[in-house]
This record gives sequence, structure tokens and C-alpha cells, in this order.
Amino acid sequence: MTRQPSRPKLNAQILDEAAQWFIELEEDVDPSQRRAFDEWLRRSPEHVRAFLELVPLWEQAGAPSSARKYDPEQLLAMARGAGAEVTPIASAVTAGPRRDTQEPKRKPAAPRWPFAAAAMVVVSVVMLVWWRSVAVQVYSTGLAEHRSVVLSDGSTIELNARSKLRVRFSAGERSIDLVDGQVLFRVAKDASRPFVVRSEGARVQAIGTEFDVYRKKGKLTVTVIEGRVSVYPDAIAMPSTTAPGAGATVLLSAGEQTSVVDRAVEKPTPTNVAVATAWTQRRLVFQKAPLVDVVDEFNRYNPKQLRIEDAGIESFLVSGTFSSTDPGSLLRFLREQPGMRIHDEGDVIRIVAAP
Repeated sequence: MTRQPSRPKLNAQILDEAAQWFIELEEDVDPSQRRAFDEWLRRSPEHVRAFLELVPLWEQAGAPSSARKYDPEQLLAMARGAGAEVTPIASAVTAGPRRDTQEPKRKPAAPRWPFAAAAMVVVSVVMLVWWRSVAVQVYSTGLAEHRSVVLSDGSTIELNARSKLRVRFSAGERSIDLVDGQVLFRVAKDASRPFVVRSEGARVQAIGTEFDVYRKKGKLTVTVIEGRVSVYPDAIAMPSTTAPGAGATVLLSAGEQTSVVDRAVEKPTPTNVAVATAWTQRRLVFQKAPLVDVVDEFNRYNPKQLRIEDAGIESFLVSGTFSSTDPGSLLRFLREQPGMRIHDEGDVIRIVAAP
């Protein structure tokens, strides 16, 4: 009998990421989150395998199965397209041993699924312990909504409009997943439990400090108001190097800002923290910002949405201070510009180039 090669164990971090996706997918997800999930699946065959193998574990734990929204065959196709053969435990348990219909008299090979089931039970126990020991709380804000929350450790978080995060506190770490938007963190000191914010493939770590994290369009911007934080790619444990770039840790002090794009941490630069946190005072401060970015910011706060109709004016630079809750403050400014026209049409305000 041919001995089947043993399959490597799943990485603990991949299992953790898969579990986080299960939690998030229990809620209604927007298109950007769905794209992020698809991207995570396609990144590695092991991601698909981990997600599929957690399906029966979630059901045994009594939790609703968000994975039922997804076709397992499509997920397997993603894995094979990424260059690997994947036979999830979940599929093996469900299907049981295969029979060869063309040779009915042949004695079937000993089924492997009992061993897979046993492995699944072991993992199930581990996941149930994890599920019960780590409390997950989700906080979010809608259009024009600000929200301030005091966490169980005494830290406070202030959410800007259209923001969402998950909080998971354990004995060894205070973990925050910033799903979308902007949050100001005021961290209570606890040297035994690092405070870590994960988003856009990066981690922001602090013990006791105040900092702002803004996730937008594939870019993460970190601004330190008080104390120090470290920023490093999420794919690895904290490295020792301090040179900016992929795979490096960057240390930020008060008054400094950095951005993370494609898991690469940029070199810190001095910044005006009053500008970065003006949103907490319902103000928006722009310094030579493209009009398209200015419009995006205003649309987070106002039900009447602004729309740029001509691509030629998207790069028009805007400088000034405006009320985030009063789009009229921006429109008055734009009406004074010779190259633009403003058309108020009920729920939409169109910004067009002057003829």
C-alpha cells in the first residue's frame, strides 16, 4: 500500500488570520472588505486550506458558519491557481473514502478520514479555548458619526466617521484590528501587555502613548501625538533593524508621521499633529491636498455627497481649514475659483470644470 505523504501543519498565524476572517464575515461586509478577503485567500494556498478547515470547528463550537456563503470548490480553485494541491480536512471528513466505480471488486484502500477527524478534534479543542479566552468586540461608526470608547484596560479610542475596528484582549497582548477609517488611540500603560494595532499588512505597537492611525485606499498613515510607537510589517515578528522599507521596524516619536504602502514602512517625517487630529474638533485642514482627496474627506461626514465630474480638476490643490459638518464652507471656496462650477442637485453636488 502506498503511504500518503503527511501534510505540513498549518502556521499558527495563518489559523489566527482565518479565525479573524470568520468573525468579520459574520457581519455584512462591504465590497472593499470582500476584495480584501479574496486577496487574502489568493495570497497563499495555505490561507484557503486554513479557512476551509475551520468550517466544521465553527459549527462544533455552536457558531453560525459564515463559510456557507462561499463555494468550497471555488476556494479550492483559488488554491490550485496559486500553485498547490489542497485537500482540506473538512472535505475529507465530509466526503469520506472514495470508491472506484470501474473496479467494484477491488478492496478499497483504508480510509484516511478517521485520522483527519482526530486531528480536527485536537484543533477544535485549541480553537474553542482560544474562542473563550479572547473576547472580541467590534466598534464602528457611520456617516458623520464620531464615537469615543473606554476599553477595559483604561485605554480610550476615538473613532472618526465611517470607521470600524475589532478589539481582542488576551493575557499577553492588547490587539486591535483596524478594518477601515481613522482612530485616535490613548493607550493606558501596561508593560506586560503590548498594545498592537494591525491594519494594511502592518503593526503599530505601543505601551503607553497617544497616536492616530488612518487607513484609506491601501495606505496606512500613523501619527504620534505623545510617546513613541514602532511600526513594522505584519508578516513577520518584530525585526531588529530600524532602516525603513519592507521587513523593517520604524520607530516614531511625538510629532512624527509615517505611512505604510504595500507592507513597506516609509521613513518618518515631522508633521503638524494639530492638523492630523483636527477631525476630533470637527475641522478638516488641508495643505495643498488634491481636490479628489478633499471631496473624499467631506463625503465621510455629509449625506449630500460631492461628486467631481471632470477628471481634469481632480488634481486641483486645496489649502485651508473647513468645517467637516458644513460642506458649504468648501463650496464657497470652490465657487471663488475661476476654473470651477458648482451644481447643487438635491442629494448630489456636482463639481465641474468651467467651460
